[in-house]
Amino acid sequence: MKEFTTYLLWTLGIGVVMYAGFLTHQFLQEKASIEGDPFLLWQFSIFFPIGIGMLLRLPRLLKEFQLNGAWRIHWAKLLGTGLPALYVIAAQLIAFAPISFVPPFFMEIVLLNEAHVTTMIHLIFGYVVVGSFYKSP
Repeated sequence: MKEFTTYLLWTLGIGVVMYAGFLTHQFLQEKASIEGDPFLLWQFSIFFPIGIGMLLRLPRLLKEFQLNGAWRIHWAKLLGTGLPALYVIAAQLIAFAPISFVPPFFMEIVLLNEAHVTTMIHLIFGYVVVGSFYKSP
């Protein structure tokens, strides 16, 4: 019963955070349409899903704190999944930078934002970053 209550509270907590994120996104959307500057909305759209991904993996990380052993990093997971996701995130951030260099596949990544594919990539990135840390006996 304790485990059920923990999962239920965790689910409700994530639901509250997601609802607050939805309200914040709406506010930033209205602000961007009034002011004509979508930079804050763009940043929120990038970093909020990363935070949700981290929250989804946080219970397992908290269990790792209770274990004995040394902290390790699962490099294959971090580099194999996290690095390509980080490239997508960096490409989206570069969209607002005044630079003349355009990385490979830059425009394709920016256009993916309309399909919400990048939101899933951000979510996966947050999950993988937190999930890459573990304790080894």
